[in-house]
Amino acid sequence: MKQKSIRLTEEQTTEANINMLKRALPEKAIIVEFEENPYFKEFLAYFFTAQNLSHVQNLVDKLAELHIENEQGEAKAAFYEDPNFYIKRSFFTSAIITYARAFNSPKGKIKKPDVKHLLKQLPDDLVFDDERKIKERLLTIHEKIITLRNKFIAHVEDSHFETVRAYITFNFENNVLQHSLNGMYLGTYSLSGEEIQEWIMLNAYLQKKLLDKQNELTDLFFQKLSKEELLRMAAAAGAF
Repeated sequence: MKQKSIRLTEEQTTEANINMLKRALPEKAIIVEFEENPYFKEFLAYFFTAQNLSHVQNLVDKLAELHIENEQGEAKAAFYEDPNFYIKRSFFTSAIITYARAFNSPKGKIKKPDVKHLLKQLPDDLVFDDERKIKERLLTIHEKIITLRNKFIAHVEDSHFETVRAYITFNFENNVLQHSLNGMYLGTYSLSGEEIQEWIMLNAYLQKKLLDKQNELTDLFFQKLSKEELLRMAAAAGAF
């Protein structure tokens, strides 16, 4: 699905954002708030998470394309010139952060879905070709993504995802020993092809579960609305 950007012409505030959303509404629609409806906030939580995962899916698909391109190209040496270095790093970092924030529940915010609970719903006898349980592999890649976010992308910690070392270069010329101190950095800004495929599978499964839950919550939400409320909102939206 094509995405749209907006051009801000005023200071960004919540009110300004809502006004911008109103301009993008389809015909005969109205923005609503229902603090008293027990299913309203939960619906927004699942919608928010699904939107983030849709973005993640597009990013991971791009990472998969670049990974295949590398495997089919001349990038066989341990060190090689990579024309897509910054693109891959940006896709990787954005995908990690967006995925992790989709399941983070800070105080005062809407509660996010529990990935482990959703994965428990997978059958235990569902396995890959090599007899590894799909449930376990998807949970493993989920936990790795969260670890990458917490210990590498968002925070600097002593982990195997990045290594910083110093080295001294010597040059003896004209009976003079020259020396300089330099630094080297190695960071992990990619996943293996297998891990990328597992992430794609995880995203697809979670998006399906989130959509099912949204549909369930939508039905429950409207069941709580009175006919009078529905007619009042329809009139306000210009349905008649």
